[in-house]
Amino acid sequence: GPKKELIDLNKKITSLMTDNDPWSELLKFADDNQLAPDDRQDQFVESGMKEKLHIWLLRKAGGGGKGPSVLDDEGQGVLHLAAALGYDWAIRPTITAGVSINFRDVHGWTALHWAAFCGR
Repeated sequence: GPKKELIDLNKKITSLMTDNDPWSELLKFADDNQLAPDDRQDQFVESGMKEKLHIWLLRKAGGGGKGPSVLDDEGQGVLHLAAALGYDWAIRPTITAGVSINFRDVHGWTALHWAAFCGR
């Protein structure tokens, strides 16, 4: 039923987010002491983004695409923020969840607009 589909989707999104994770590769080579503090901060931001995107995609999928747009006060979606930060790992799970990659923010901007605007 729909619940099993959501569980399967959850697993798919999780594997897409972890398989090709450059951070886990990096961490294998870098000892904690060798990571600069700002690297750790970047890692913290990135893992927070992965979590937010994951939740958002599951809600969208669970609501038949009608789930919350999850736009923050500025009208940005998780997808837009990921694009602005250059997190291209966000693309495949979004498509897998059946969410349009051209999802627009309140100003009509897509993730691609944000990525370009931020020089990504």
